[in-house]
Amino acid sequence: MNLDLIVTTKANGNDIDVFGVQQDGSLSASPVVNPEPGTVPFAITFDPAGHLVIAETGLNALATYAPSPDGTVTLLDSAGTGQSATCWVAPAGGLLFASNAGSATISGYSSDASGQLALLGQTATDPGTVDASATPGGSFLYVQTGGNGIIDEFAVHAGGLAHRDRLRDGGRRCWRRGHHSRLTGVRDADRPAGPDSRQGGCGEPRTHGEPQPPVRKRREPGKGRH
Repeated sequence: MNLDLIVTTKANGNDIDVFGVQQDGSLSASPVVNPEPGTVPFAITFDPAGHLVIAETGLNALATYAPSPDGTVTLLDSAGTGQSATCWVAPAGGLLFASNAGSATISGYSSDASGQLALLGQTATDPGTVDASATPGGSFLYVQTGGNGIIDEFAVHAGGLAHRDRLRDGGRRCWRRGHHSRLTGVRDADRPAGPDSRQGGCGEPRTHGEPQPPVRKRREPGKGRH
């Protein structure tokens, strides 16, 4: 079995770097560099079929890639969230959930056997939506919302999330709601003002005074791939 370590670079490269992992745990002397100009690749996970999934902050999108044994990756699909500062992505319950730091929302996606993405919609969170993690069975998703020092807890359902609880730092339960809410559209205008999509929420500074590389166009939410 081939083992790889996959690293994304942002301000200094916009690359997906793939290192080989040797049997003793050591890494290859240099990575295979896969340039992705203008995408600002950030968080990484895998879909149920084993495709590489990356949150692309420069495009505010999720993208799926097919990894190859030689370390190269091939783009399969890219679908925009329609939100701001899409930095993080986590799998749960057979779905993918992208955190939008600038919009205080979670975008839900499905990914089919060929890596084609379908945006399911948005669910509101507390401000400062960043990293997320699911329980081993994928039934619950926990989202770090740093604006007020809160962790949002969701129950994962097919096509939706139920917002169950909010925990402040230190474990004090501050709010509880039990009803189920489907993933629905949330306009940026309805959410608190957030950081620029390339800084603040993702912790990556914008580069000033340097020529910017061409940006790969991402698919708008709701539009098919051609």
